[in-house]
Amino acid sequence: IVQLAREIATIKPCFIEQGWGVQRHPNGEQNARAIATLACITGNIGIEGTNTGFRTGSSKTYDIMGMPFKNPIKDSIPCFLFTDAIYRGKEMTDISDGVRGTTQLKQNIKFIFNTAGNCLTNQHSTIKEVYDILSDENLCECIIDVNVTRTPSNNYADYILPDATMLEQEDFIRPSAGYYSNKPYIIYCQKAIEPVGEAKPIYEMCLEL
Repeated sequence: IVQLAREIATIKPCFIEQGWGVQRHPNGEQNARAIATLACITGNIGIEGTNTGFRTGSSKTYDIMGMPFKNPIKDSIPCFLFTDAIYRGKEMTDISDGVRGTTQLKQNIKFIFNTAGNCLTNQHSTIKEVYDILSDENLCECIIDVNVTRTPSNNYADYILPDATMLEQEDFIRPSAGYYSNKPYIIYCQKAIEPVGEAKPIYEMCLEL
């Protein structure tokens, strides 16, 4: 740690960038802010070959993934508080919990449709609390998990649906998953094989539902 600190302080330019892992536990956002300040206190902002200390951004957007209609539901909550919305959703307000689109939620979360991610556990600070909440079927009554592999989130699901991999479906892929790249291109992903077993693209699942 001492050697790394000295290198960060003395090497010019020093490119400092962070991923998403450091903030996924209690007070994790403070870790993200602390890493960003390293670029400031070492004089590595505003010169060629450096970064702000945060995750790389993007100035390009490609509106190819949206639905052809608007969501009629305007109420929303901070994603970090989805567990709170399961057991005390009706108590959550715009002032106390950052609810948007309404002054107070009218309903607790009773159903979760989780797809292409392990966010039921790995994107929350207290996994033990998440386990207790999701394991109580009197709270969230139904959980569906869609993925190409087994994840800890599968453990809480009432139904596990096998998604098709990127080699088993046709799709468009934006550079670097569409989030962190300034490259002006879109990749056409051509299906190489048919989906294995009972797997199918999530779009087809939704059509059948």
